[in-house]
Amino acid sequence: MSSIDSLQRDTLENCLIYTMLREAGIIDENQIELYAPRVRDRDDIKVYRCKHSGVIFLDRTDHINLDHYIEKTLSDWSFTVGEKRLPFLELQNAERQAAQFGHLIEGKSWLDFGCGAGGLLQILGSRAASAQGVEPTLWYADPARAAGLRVVSSLGELGEQQFDLITLFHVFEHLPDPIEVAKLLRRRLKPGGTLLIEVPHARDFLLGTLDCAEFRAFSLWSEHLLLHTRDSLKKILEAAGFTVGGVQGIQRFPLSNHLYWLRHGQHGGHAKWGFIDSPDLIKAYEASLNYNDATDTIVAFAHA
Repeated sequence: MSSIDSLQRDTLENCLIYTMLREAGIIDENQIELYAPRVRDRDDIKVYRCKHSGVIFLDRTDHINLDHYIEKTLSDWSFTVGEKRLPFLELQNAERQAAQFGHLIEGKSWLDFGCGAGGLLQILGSRAASAQGVEPTLWYADPARAAGLRVVSSLGELGEQQFDLITLFHVFEHLPDPIEVAKLLRRRLKPGGTLLIEVPHARDFLLGTLDCAEFRAFSLWSEHLLLHTRDSLKKILEAAGFTVGGVQGIQRFPLSNHLYWLRHGQHGGHAKWGFIDSPDLIKAYEASLNYNDATDTIVAFAHA
């Protein structure tokens, strides 16, 4: 990692994410360093980190727009929704999120913004007073609708509807202008309504304390425009007019996953070395990482 030169600084001046972070008082422009020379899927995008705040961000956002997500397709399929098969990790996430947040959805009017193929809507939809999703990616949305889920392509298709609860699971980090999107979502909440946002954590133990080069190369991606800290997520939501009730840490991947990264420099260790993980160990490891602000995921709860 190294300090940035004048050419890199000029490039950042034209980056929406950099400008937003600076204007929101999240980053110190004199503490910016080059974190990685490229992302895993493109060699024309650099990654920067603010040493003061810990926030990690890309040097450009012009490669991400609505058409990119409308036309997007995925591979690595393993479970069926409608007539399509979806990544196994999405099923795991939906089951975990249902266990952790299902009580918040009970009896509420609920909108899942960026719902993917609607895995969580399928699991929890019957427990809500009403359940809808927004998903622009046709590869996801078409099978979700074919499965009978109420999924639209944009907020505009919802008319004047408002909701008790709006959730964004691993969506916020994909947005070139998250403050403006958060403002739109705030207007969609009923009085007393809740916004729940789950994102990857810039202080992930593998990125921070362990500084695992293989994990960094794997996890930095052209669609993840910004990796948040608790403070940055809170400040961005406040800039959009929300009152933030709290930001908590969640650990998606257990100790076996981390040990495998350190030993082999590869993902998937929780599947290959899962015999290490007992329920008590999983719980204790998450608690330790949370105490040290080093979980791989953070969740914010906000109110309009």
